[in-house]
Amino acid sequence: MDLVLQNRIERSSTPEPNSGCWLWDGSPGTAGYGTTVVNGKTVSAHRASYSAFIGEIPTGKVVRHRCDTKSCVNPDHLSIGTHSDNVNDSVIKNPEKYRNLSKIDLKTRIENGSVPEPNSGCWLWVGAYTQFGYGELIVDGGKTLAHRAAYSAFIGDLPKGALVLHKCSTRLCVNPEHLELGTHRDKMRARTGCSVPKFGKPTATLKERIEKLSIPEPNTGCHLWIGTVVKSTGYGEIKVGGKKMSAHCASWVSQRGAIPTGLVIMHKCDVRTCVNIDHLSVGTRKDNSVDMARKGRGWESRRRARDERNPRLVLINLLRAP
Repeated sequence: MDLVLQNRIERSSTPEPNSGCWLWDGSPGTAGYGTTVVNGKTVSAHRASYSAFIGEIPTGKVVRHRCDTKSCVNPDHLSIGTHSDNVNDSVIKNPEKYRNLSKIDLKTRIENGSVPEPNSGCWLWVGAYTQFGYGELIVDGGKTLAHRAAYSAFIGDLPKGALVLHKCSTRLCVNPEHLELGTHRDKMRARTGCSVPKFGKPTATLKERIEKLSIPEPNTGCHLWIGTVVKSTGYGEIKVGGKKMSAHCASWVSQRGAIPTGLVIMHKCDVRTCVNIDHLSVGTRKDNSVDMARKGRGWESRRRARDERNPRLVLINLLRAP
């Protein structure tokens, strides 16, 4: 039993009252499982939870979810088994998923693996996705980007060397009406909003690039970043002068100038992917920490809130009370 790791897992998860799951709030993995660092190595959060609360995982065994919720780290919902046990359990619970995929129409797979978004008309992919934010599925035994598979299924074969571009700029979209063929130059022009010279870099200004890679959200006024997002932090990212920079910092630089040494850019709206200059302010790291604590977003506030919802800790506190 690792009490330190137990405490970390409880602080990084939120109990779900209906199912009893402890939903992981920490770093997500590409397959839908949570991840955490144990002894300097990145491991799945549910495996770390099993090791911390129950005991060592035998060599060659896997940790299975009885609740079928990949982000759950409740040790009561976990069990040990073999990979074969895991597959058999999945086949019993999801027989349709394991039919001969070669006999399933690709159009049907695309439709079943996406959810229509009523405002934009996008079909948002809900299956596996790549580190760059594109949907992914297996076709003819190999991994294929979901939007390329959608184009092939609904429109036709892809010419050699052609790219499939998103008219809607939403990487998870697989709606064939939002897809079109193009070249790498077309892709760069769509991303930067400028013509791409045959040699050298795009000619768009930083402000134009940020406007092109963000979408206004009508309810909050946020401009949500749709470019690259750093999974470990949740902030948008863009290259400026050949170096990576947080998108909200780049937004500030593009309209207000350089960030003074020792200061940081803070979000008034508390939305990390927002790049709306009106939602940003400059301050010190101390200002940021004070603001975070005042709004109840600090780790102590989150831990206190989780502890109050954790029935195990509530019972312990009651027993300790005089």
